Parts: sequence; C-alpha cells; structure tokens
Amino acid sequence: MLRPLSGDRWNFTTAAHLLNRAGFGGTPAEIEKLVKLGPEKAVSHLVNFENIPDETADPEWANLTRPALSDSSLLGVQGKRNAGSSNARSSKRNAST
Repeated sequence: MLRPLSGDRWNFTTAAHLLNRAGFGGTPAEIEKLVKLGPEKAVSHLVNFENIPDETADPEWANLTRPALSDSSLLGVQGKRNAGSSNARSSKRNAST
C-alpha cells in the first residue's frame, strides 16, 4: 500500500513528477503553484479539475444547434429514400424494354 508523501519531501521536482504522471506535465508556473498547495491539495486540485477555469474558447462547431430527429422521422426519410430508388430502377427497366 502506498503511503502519503510527507510535506518535507514535497518540492518542485516531486510536483513536476506528479504533473508528468498525471499525463500532461506543466509549466514552471503551474509546478510552483502545486508546490505552494502542498501534496494533498495539489492532488485534489488535479482530481477536481472542474474547478479549474478554462479560458479556451469553444470551437465554432461546439455552439451549433442540431435539429432534433425522432426515430419516426428517420424511418420516414429512409422509407422515402427507398421508394424513390425503387421507382428510379423501375423507370430504367421500363425504358430499356
């Protein structure tokens, strides 16, 4: 079983290691922020990522609205598509005979 890291072993190197193990690393400023938080609060900060402000703008496509399609409307479109293609095949057959 792992034991919690003691506060006296928490430093820039161990905070950087935590960020690397979390999968994304960090800038020197981000590492310093974690050092100041201490090991327990640093882990909580990463685990509770919803609380971290994200100033990145959403891409345009993320704000587009899609029309709602129900199962029945999808079936109706599919039925029309099949009906149209069978009529086209019938027309071709009749034209060639």
